[in-house]
Amino acid sequence: FQEVQVSTAAHPIEVGPPGVYVNMVTKTGTNVLKGLVSFNFQNDRLQSDNIDSELGAQGITKVGFDYLSDFTAQAGGPIVKDKLHVFGAYRDWRVHRFVAGFVDDQGVPVVEPTDMYSFLANATYQLKPTQRLMGFWARQEYNKPQRDASALNTPISTSNEDDTFRIYQGTWSNILNDHTYLEARGSFVDISFPRLIKDEAKAAGNQSVTELTTGKVTGPNTNQSISQRRRLQLNTVLSWYKAQWLGGRHELKFGWDFANNSVQAEVTALDDVLVLVEG
Repeated sequence: FQEVQVSTAAHPIEVGPPGVYVNMVTKTGTNVLKGLVSFNFQNDRLQSDNIDSELGAQGITKVGFDYLSDFTAQAGGPIVKDKLHVFGAYRDWRVHRFVAGFVDDQGVPVVEPTDMYSFLANATYQLKPTQRLMGFWARQEYNKPQRDASALNTPISTSNEDDTFRIYQGTWSNILNDHTYLEARGSFVDISFPRLIKDEAKAAGNQSVTELTTGKVTGPNTNQSISQRRRLQLNTVLSWYKAQWLGGRHELKFGWDFANNSVQAEVTALDDVLVLVEG
C-alpha cells in the first residue's frame, strides 16, 4: 500500500454506513523500476509449549503451529515514462495450526490448514498533467478445508471452505484548479463463499449427529452453505477545498452515488436430515 487511512467517526460523505472506515491507496509505480521479495517461515521446531502429563490426562493435546509461511513478491515501474505505470503483487500465505482437542479417531492431533493466495495489478495512465486514468484488479483465494475445527468436531464433521474474492475498479480523476478536484469511479466486487460438507463424509453414508449435552458433532457437518455476494458501485464526486476562507478551513463535496448489492445463500443438510441426541 502507498497509504492507509483509518477512521472511527466523522467519515467522508461518500461513506454511507457507520463503523470503522478504512481507505487503502495501492501503489501505482514510478518512473524507476522497483521491486520487493520477502519470505517468512516458522515451524514446530521454533516453538515450545507447557503441555505435561497432567494436562494431557485432561484431554489437552498439541497446540500452536505446524508451520507458518508468508511469501510476497511485488514490482512496479514505467511502461511509458511519465505516462503509463504499472504495479503488481503476489502473496502466498499459509497458516497450519493445531487446535486444542481437535483429533482423529485414534486421538492424534489433526492440523487445521488455511492457505491464502492473493494477486493484485494496478495500471495508471496520465492523460494530461491534470487528468489520470487508473485500472485496478485484485483476487484472493482462501482455502480452509477444516473450517470449524474444535474439540467439538471431528475431522470429517468440519466444513470445506474454498472462497474466492475478486475486485475490479476503474477511476478517472481531473484536477480542475488549485481548489477543485473531480473524480468518477466504477467498481465491482464478487465474493464466492462456500462452506461444503466433506466429500468423504458424504461417501460414508452417515447422518450428522449432534450430542445435545456436550454439543459434540459426529458424521457430516450439520449443514452446508453456498453464498454469492456481489456489489456494483458507481459514483462521481466534485470536491472544493479552501484552506483559509471566512476565518476557517472549508471543504465542500457534490456528487452522486449508485450501489447495487446482491446476496444469494443456499443452506442445506445432507439428505435434509439432522439428528439430535441426548447423552
